[in-house]
Amino acid sequence: MKKIILLSLVVSLIGIFCISALTADNSITFWYENLEARYVKVLQDVLLQPFEEEYGIKVEFTSYPDLDRVLRIAILGGKGPDIVMTPGPSFAQEYAFAEKLEPLDGYADQYGWKKMIIPFMYAMGEVDGTLYSIPKTYEAMLLLYNTTLFDKYGWKPPKTIEEMETLAEEMMEKDIVPFASGNADWKPAVEWLFTVVANHIAGPEKVYQALKGEIPWTSPCFVESVNATKKWFQKKWLAGGKYFSMTGDDTYAMLTSGEAGMMIVGSWSFQYILGDYSVEQGGQECNWTPFPSAKGVDYPLYDIGIGTTLSINAESKNKDAVAKFFNFIISDPKRVALIISSWPDWNIPISALKLTDFPSTTDSKYVNFLSSISEALARGNYAYTTWTFWPVKSDQWIINNIDKVWLDKMTTEDFLDNLQKIFVQELEDGKVPYLPER
Repeated sequence: MKKIILLSLVVSLIGIFCISALTADNSITFWYENLEARYVKVLQDVLLQPFEEEYGIKVEFTSYPDLDRVLRIAILGGKGPDIVMTPGPSFAQEYAFAEKLEPLDGYADQYGWKKMIIPFMYAMGEVDGTLYSIPKTYEAMLLLYNTTLFDKYGWKPPKTIEEMETLAEEMMEKDIVPFASGNADWKPAVEWLFTVVANHIAGPEKVYQALKGEIPWTSPCFVESVNATKKWFQKKWLAGGKYFSMTGDDTYAMLTSGEAGMMIVGSWSFQYILGDYSVEQGGQECNWTPFPSAKGVDYPLYDIGIGTTLSINAESKNKDAVAKFFNFIISDPKRVALIISSWPDWNIPISALKLTDFPSTTDSKYVNFLSSISEALARGNYAYTTWTFWPVKSDQWIINNIDKVWLDKMTTEDFLDNLQKIFVQELEDGKVPYLPER
């Protein structure tokens, strides 16, 4: 396995220097993260092949095991693919400030994207009033739970932080890991925890005020939030004390085998619990529930964000062809519904999408999630994911340092004090992403 991974990385690095923006008019390049064969087939059958047949433009698709790093090196070096895919608006914003992305306003006007995409999500792609990315997927943080274990022990999905922590104690007594979690293959997974505690303990109104610069990140409500993650880690509720050695695959295996009872994760997890770790594949039954809230904080509450963005490389020689591909992706609700039902990671937020557009085979768990998110947006019961609403340097500070708090290498107060200093500078520099009024 190590040899395979090493070979993949070598191939990736070779690709950085060998693949630059294409010059041919009839093809565009699209780099993607590492994919299972069945999802490559979904892409080919639902998007890539139909697009080529309709427009005569070939999408040269390549997957990389370490896309974010590979892409960063290539883009900042003036190379890379025609299509720039990032893990969220804060990542796209960084490329936009570096003038590595093509402004999309002209294409948005040409094709009417502002009417197609949910306004809340469309605005997330703007930097200083200019559109640089469109959302490939929106998502929300959830609490997954193993229904087989919950039924066995008569547990109910928790609605409050207190109920969830009580459950965690009971699970530990039964030698069940409370939370399947880890970041061995995706270090930014630590920000999922910061996201949920900031919004569900401090509350979305406090987060909104902090993002507006009206209250500091050093406020007591955020101290309490960060200390909660430290408690969960030090009690070994997170992966039974193996957090830093657990990969994504490890965490889904832990949950669906019954070794763990719950999992703090985003809605991208549907592709796994309905896929390779489903009951059909030998896993135990799992379901989802809104992440619990502390006393005084709304429930249900959904931390909503853009999970993946699509942009055009400023160095691309085929910008018009890429724009045609983007429009092809988002313009047909039936096609959007088909790819979402086949692969929930492509949860494209278009305004015209209706539940009746989805095939009858779409899993009911996912349909319930989509309905819940629609209701949450309509009622204003939403909160903020770090990778969508935090500026780049502030987000990176959280990713790179919150584990130091858990390991007693940094105090919570120092962690938040530094976050505040970084954030204030980014706020003054106008680098905080667009924030819709509550």
